[in-house]
Parts: sequence; C-alpha cells; structure tokens
Amino acid sequence: MRRRTAVGFPVACSTRQLSATIDVMPLTEQQERFCHEYITDLNGTQAVIRAGYSRRTASSQADRLLGNAEVRQRVEQLKRERAARTEVSADRVLLELARIAYFDARTLFSPDGSVRPPSEWDDAAAATVAGVDVEHVEVGRGRNRRRVWRITKHRRFDKNKALELLCRHLGMLRDRLSVETPQMPDLSKLTDEQRSGLLGLLRPLFAPPTMGRPGA
Repeated sequence: MRRRTAVGFPVACSTRQLSATIDVMPLTEQQERFCHEYITDLNGTQAVIRAGYSRRTASSQADRLLGNAEVRQRVEQLKRERAARTEVSADRVLLELARIAYFDARTLFSPDGSVRPPSEWDDAAAATVAGVDVEHVEVGRGRNRRRVWRITKHRRFDKNKALELLCRHLGMLRDRLSVETPQMPDLSKLTDEQRSGLLGLLRPLFAPPTMGRPGA
C-alpha cells in the first residue's frame, strides 16, 4: 500500500507525472475573462479592472496575472486565434504600409485629370485612400438625363508617416536622447550692478545656519 502526500499525490509518482498533473489545472473564470480583456488593448491594469478585480490593487494584480505561465499561454493562444480569424499578421501590416509609402498617385486620375471612379481602382490604390468627398451631377439630355455621383476630393493616408514606420521597422531610424549642458555665463563681462545683484542672490546659500535660542 502506497502512502500519499498531504496534497494527495502518491509518493511513488514521478516528477514528470506531478508536473503534468499541475500543468493541466484550468484557469478560473475571472482569469479567463482577464485574458480576453487583455488582448483588446494589451493594457494589463485596465484589463484587470474590466475583468472584475479590485481597482485599488489593479496594477499589482496585472503583474501577478501576467507572471502566471498558464495565463501567458492562454493570452498567446487567444492572439493566435484572433490572427487566424482576422488574417492580421506582421506581413499583412507591412504590405499595407508599403502600399501607402510607395503609391503612385497618378493611377487615381484619368487622362483628362478627373479622379477615376472607385470601381477602377486596384487594391493598392484603394488601400491608400482614407476618404472621398462626392457630389451629385446631372448628365445627359431629355429622357437620357440622369443623376450620378462624382468624386470632388479625395484624401490619402500619410505617405511620410508610412515611410517613417517602415524605416523604424528596418532599423533605419533610432530615437536619440539629446542632452545639452547649459553654458556658464562669462562673469567677467557682468557690470558692477549685475555682479552685485548676483552676489545678493547667492549670499543666503552660503550663510552659516542660525542657531535658535535655548528654550525657544
């Protein structure tokens, strides 16, 4: 007959069996809710609050949950499932940025200078247009007269911003912190009045401390 430990595992069970038994422990309902909330904006503190934990200890609770191996595994699983549903990937994001960065605006216009209708835009052109302004116009005569839409203005996504993001991804841009050391003024060029005023400002800084009277 085998003895059992206080936690209910046989003494004879292997370390691998014990680890496997512990690893299959499911998340609590609140932990599962946290995982779903976290992947919406990757803000641990806000995800904790939305999941129903105490607002007062939200920050420390977020650190604790994200330090839990099972929670991290579940978060990564949810991210993969979402990527599969939405077809969002790093390659797709880079492709869309490249379309904006390298787009040739001439493809949006007809030979007469008018904006081509959206039905004539290819995928690259459509991906770069952020919005359009349209108006109704009457075309034709008599019974053939009809009202149609015409694009009067179109707005494209920021080409410079797309290029900047691509450069950062490729490591071509790096933010640098510039620290400038203030230069000391040339005291020899101060007038007597300026020198006297400066000494008046500095004198209290170097004055010996005043001792209080006993019993004061």
